[in-house]
Amino acid sequence: MLIADPTRELPLARRAVDAIAELHHGDVVVHVPTMDHDGATATDALAALPGPSRSGAALLHLATHGQAAAVPVDSTLAFSDQPLPLAAVLDQGRSRPADAPGGLVICDACLTDATQAHHDESLTLVTAFLGAGATAVIGTRWPTDDDTAAAFALKLHRELAAGHRPGPALRRAQLAMLDPDDPQPGSTPRVLQAPRYPGCWVEPASWAGYVHHGV
Repeated sequence: MLIADPTRELPLARRAVDAIAELHHGDVVVHVPTMDHDGATATDALAALPGPSRSGAALLHLATHGQAAAVPVDSTLAFSDQPLPLAAVLDQGRSRPADAPGGLVICDACLTDATQAHHDESLTLVTAFLGAGATAVIGTRWPTDDDTAAAFALKLHRELAAGHRPGPALRRAQLAMLDPDDPQPGSTPRVLQAPRYPGCWVEPASWAGYVHHGV
């Protein structure tokens, strides 16, 4: 499942997810807002996680806004209907069988592996998804911007589609950002084929905040 821009504020994330679905994933559900339909809801995201009578999606990509709160359980991801709080993700995990198979969750939003509470810094949106049954989660330690995050997502999914595990795929995508000659896939939207100004993708601040947890 690929979810992008549920709040209609990240147009390049939406373009990237459409390209990722076309290039790399045949059997995939894509949630993007259109003129006739709102973006994905918090319920859509939770439904992709393991539950009492279902397996989790093999892949859940969430390109949206994230917010780290002073109280970790109040950290949220934005959706079209309401924010999804960290506490709701943990509640989802409470009802699943311990051996319910999950998949890879990519939290492509700001501050998804960060907290403002120094006493509980291990509890983040990313680790909550692990608790909810994900086998691996990729998240961010600091804010991202729409165009760089969208371009990075294309490189990350290219490496995943090549068969690399999430951790090595993340490293390869980050190294690719350092290479100004590393091409985006041929059918990538033109707006995501090159950075908005020379050299901006090679800046570590653009991609070094992405981290991997799990297997």
